[in-house]
Amino acid sequence: PGFGMTERVSGSPYPVLKRETKELAEVMYPFNEAINQEIPGLMVAHIAVPVIDDAKDRPASMSSALITTILRDRWGFDGVVVTDDVGFFENVPGINPSEAVVRSLMAGCDAAIYLNTDRAAIMTVCDALRTAVTNDVRNGDSLFVDQLLKSAARLDALTQKLQVEHRLKGQGLPEFDTAADSGKAATDSLETQTEETDVPTPSDDSSAEESGTHEPLTPQSSSTPVVDEELTPPAPPAAP
Repeated sequence: PGFGMTERVSGSPYPVLKRETKELAEVMYPFNEAINQEIPGLMVAHIAVPVIDDAKDRPASMSSALITTILRDRWGFDGVVVTDDVGFFENVPGINPSEAVVRSLMAGCDAAIYLNTDRAAIMTVCDALRTAVTNDVRNGDSLFVDQLLKSAARLDALTQKLQVEHRLKGQGLPEFDTAADSGKAATDSLETQTEETDVPTPSDDSSAEESGTHEPLTPQSSSTPVVDEELTPPAPPAAP
């Protein structure tokens, strides 16, 4: 929200929206009204919003305070949430597109846009997701898996909506040499992994290093916004 009013702040790799709660509510009014009109999807940008999430190195696209607490819980949005192009993180120190995708999905996004069409780059993202799912199940915590299943349901619903209402025909996923290479195994096994007692381990110990996830990624400890006030956008001004 409010991308046009962001500023560059020393120490933050992201544009920062420095606005107080009242001003931010006005900026977010169009999004709230779009949700009221049942818009099917929203995109979150790679900008920091300190009044909502005080971590200056955590953009809106990775903020559970914005995505889960405000969009989902307070505003009741059950449509699809996607990130802006994660190729942005190819030039951000300390993080890469693969880690950005995992963190965004953990924060509540349903999908991430990645404009890089290089097969190796895409497979690196798939490997990072597979590792995150495996770690989630190994630790006896199915929160991330459950979240991915809900996201898959939202994406399926949006696909059907577009096909029925707009007669759009998707081309589907590209064909790969093997199911494992396509990353399809990671999503197809989400339901079965939660039922298995023995959790499969990655065949290559270096997969986590190659994917850019230097340590297991865990959901943010708190999704409560910094501000205590309700971010309830004001009513639109009366017509003259």
